[in-house]
This record gives sequence, C-alpha cells and structure tokens, in this order.
Amino acid sequence: MNIDQLRYFKVLAGEENIAKAASKLYISPPALHASISRIEKYVGHPLFEKRGRHIFLTGYGKIMYKYVCEFIESSDQLQTEMLSYSTQNNDIVKVGVSALTLWQEPIMKFLDEHPEIKLAHSSLKNEQLADENVVAKFDFIITDLHDINNDFWERSILIPEDKPVVMVWPGHRLTKKKVVKAEDLKDEVFIALSNGYSSRKYFDQVIKFLGIEPVIYTESDYSLRTALVKAHKGIAVSTIYGAAAPMLAGLVAIPIGSGVFPRVQTLFWKKNSKLTPQQIDFQQFLIKFFKAYKGNIK
Repeated sequence: MNIDQLRYFKVLAGEENIAKAASKLYISPPALHASISRIEKYVGHPLFEKRGRHIFLTGYGKIMYKYVCEFIESSDQLQTEMLSYSTQNNDIVKVGVSALTLWQEPIMKFLDEHPEIKLAHSSLKNEQLADENVVAKFDFIITDLHDINNDFWERSILIPEDKPVVMVWPGHRLTKKKVVKAEDLKDEVFIALSNGYSSRKYFDQVIKFLGIEPVIYTESDYSLRTALVKAHKGIAVSTIYGAAAPMLAGLVAIPIGSGVFPRVQTLFWKKNSKLTPQQIDFQQFLIKFFKAYKGNIK
C-alpha cells in the first residue's frame, strides 16, 4: 500500500462513483477498482459497499478515511515545507519532471558546469501535473507538451518528435526487425508502468492507437519495469530519448511504426515571471543541450 493508492481511496470516498473518481484521477475504472481491492486486502476489511449506482464507505472505510486524510495532509505539508526550505537560497532552481530517470544526463552536465547552482529535482504524477497549485511551486516543468495547462506557462520544445519504441532484451525475436508494427506486438506480454505516470498514459495511448489488447504481466515503477524486461518477463514501451536513459542500458530499442504519434518533450516556465540569473542559466543550458540532440537510437 502506497500514498498513491491512499489518494485514490480518498478521491473515491468523495466522489462515491468509480467512473467519476477514475476520471478525476486520470486512470481507468478497472485500475482504480484493482487499487482499492489491494487496500482492502491489506487492511483485511471491506471499505466500500455498493448501493445502486453509487458506493459508500463501510464502517471500516470511515475509520480508514479519517486516518488517510490526516496522513495525506501531513504528507502534503511535509512536501510544502521541504520545498519552502529549499527556496531560502536564491540559487536553488526548482525543477518538476514527469520521469526522474529521463533527464539525468542534461541535469548532471548542468551541475558539472554550474557547481554554484543547486537544483531541487522532483517527480510529478499526472494528478500533480494537472493541479495548478502544485506546479506553481516549481520554476520549471519538463514533460510532454500536453501534460499541463499551457495557458499559464511559457515553453520551449526540447524534443519535437520523441518517437515510441519497444524495449526488449538482447536475443528477443523482435530484435530481428528494424521497425515493429501492431501485428508484431499483439501476442507480446508487456511490463507497464503504474497508473499515474505520464509515460503510462502515453503507453495506453500508443496501445489504443495500435488497436491491440495488451497482456500486462504487471504494473510497476521504472526500476522494476527495467529489471523485469531484463529477466525476460515481458517487453516495455518507451521513446527514443527514454531508451537512452542509463537505467535501460543493456536493452534493445526498436522503433514502433504505423504512424504512432510522438511525445513532445517540453520545458515550461511561468508566464510573466522574471527569471533569476540561476534560472536563466538552467533554461539556456537545456535549450542549447537539446539543439544538439539528433534523436537517434543509441
């Protein structure tokens, strides 16, 4: 049981409807139902009961709700205070990203060139990216163009066409292909990221575009996904730039054909805000870094 599952529980308790809660959380109703089932299995009691089209908290659920609300409030307060503490120094640049593993290389090179500047580097889920109060705490957001409300942000597109690939282990049958199509993937087993990740949303979009019904071995975080692919438990979907992440070293990336739309990797900063010299250094470094990016599979 993790904090994401507790947030799902809280939202469902408020909405009293699986479909409405799932929509608000940017996940599918079956995924939400599975998450609640895992919590109920963990606590050993039913937390909801169904009455017509709505569901309501049981007595056990009401007890659970009280402590979940307190825990989430404390967790959010902790994150706020930690971020507030980090801003006491003007040289700290606050960066929110949708995938911590994806931007390691440019951020490490920036820190090498600017050891006098400190970064606060945080991972954000879809629900947080959609929350204007959360993203407003950051100087920069790095994610797909469509992940946040563009009305409040200036932007520079870092990678205009980060095309999808499948990640397989060396020797997998798909390594013989230069490009894979829908028919090549329909019988494959997939390792998917957990719901809530921006990259999981992209996985779902790619699979839907290809028109296949995926067999998912398990849902996991980035680290476990890589380990399971390396253990031959299934294949994964990433992008050309994502495939270059150090975590995926040793796996083989194969482009997905059939005209699948790419991700548009974008750097955002607040509109009408005066950037500090440190923030300008970071902004210009990233823009320059990705001007040299060729978009080739390594």
